[in-house]
Amino acid sequence: MVVQVDTDDAPLLGMLTLGLCELEAGRLAVGNGRSRGLGRIELRVSRRAIVHRNVDSLLAYLADLDGGAAPVRDAELQAWVAAFADCLRTDQLTVESD
Repeated sequence: MVVQVDTDDAPLLGMLTLGLCELEAGRLAVGNGRSRGLGRIELRVSRRAIVHRNVDSLLAYLADLDGGAAPVRDAELQAWVAAFADCLRTDQLTVESD
């Protein structure tokens, strides 16, 4: 599964990071316990990368799926989560719309 996010807003990326971490840890179920629905899913993160919205970044990613995109480091994830927490504390979470 590929997760595509069309934002560079740190708080929103932090919220996504927390949700995916909960899913990966098995603490978040999708459709679990219903007579019909999606059932249980399991997430295993094999790599995290950022492909920027420019030709060079996209071509590098497409040319080398294992190393072409900029890897997302744990420190960057922690910074996004901290930005999300700050927005929650100050009640200033950005809401993006199409």
